[in-house]
Amino acid sequence: MSARRRRSAPPPMTAVAMPFDELDLWLQGRTGAAATNLSMLDGFVTAVVAGPVSMDPPEWICPLLGIEIDAFNHGGTPEFAAISAVAVRHNAIVETLSNAPKTFEPIFARKPNRDIDAGPWCEGFYAAMKLRLLAWAQLRNLADINHGLLLPILFHCVDDQGRPTVSYKGGDPGFVRVLGAQTIVFPLYDGNGMFRSLGNVLINPAVALLFIDFERPNRLRVNGVAQVSDADPLLASFAGAQLIVRVRAERIFPNCPRYIHRMSIAETSPYVPRDGYAPPTPKWKRFEMFRDVLARDDPARKDNGG
Repeated sequence: MSARRRRSAPPPMTAVAMPFDELDLWLQGRTGAAATNLSMLDGFVTAVVAGPVSMDPPEWICPLLGIEIDAFNHGGTPEFAAISAVAVRHNAIVETLSNAPKTFEPIFARKPNRDIDAGPWCEGFYAAMKLRLLAWAQLRNLADINHGLLLPILFHCVDDQGRPTVSYKGGDPGFVRVLGAQTIVFPLYDGNGMFRSLGNVLINPAVALLFIDFERPNRLRVNGVAQVSDADPLLASFAGAQLIVRVRAERIFPNCPRYIHRMSIAETSPYVPRDGYAPPTPKWKRFEMFRDVLARDDPARKDNGG
């Protein structure tokens, strides 16, 4: 044996890592951490692994756990045990997503009735996105037909009796615009006069938007507060728009896409307004039974001889 005593190897991370149930309780008592429970932590780490850029571990683990970088140098502390647990989970996600992505199982929270609550996991995922939000821009670009969660929006709101309702909103690529970190804008085109969108937003501005990419199955949810205006400065930039909807996003999170059927776009709707183009009159507006409810300036009135 050498006269110089060999330094013993440090124990493996799994040996010093904080068990996940203890980590969950430890996070709940933290202040200043991006994750306040195990599910949020798991969503955060998943975004780090799956994201478009690489980051040094302290760069994302410190904000995740609300610790200083010096905690990496002090073994035997709760902070170091938490760091080790994060590293173990990170490596497990890397292994799964690299070799068997379809078997990946997020750590979701549970509601009191034991149903899955994906909200905290999604909040954690988005918290990690915000560390390098510009790097995610290509994946978040709603105007890019090749990369965006694009054409359709399912627009959820509530009527005057508190009943939820939903409307489909469509347009050409780019009809949804992202203005800064918390605001999206899209036009309201000629509708059917039932005011399922405009009327409900005027009663209750809380809305939920669901973006769906059918070609590369993906979903994005946006919950926020909507404002409708006929004097918005962007109104003139949307051909054929009658009103503009601005949504101040309060929660943005991805959603499991596994049940989305793959579909491709055969053609865009001929009814979408465009510069220098007059959309055809929809057939229902030509029916005599609807003639009296058409707006006075609706071109269909002239088509109907009104």
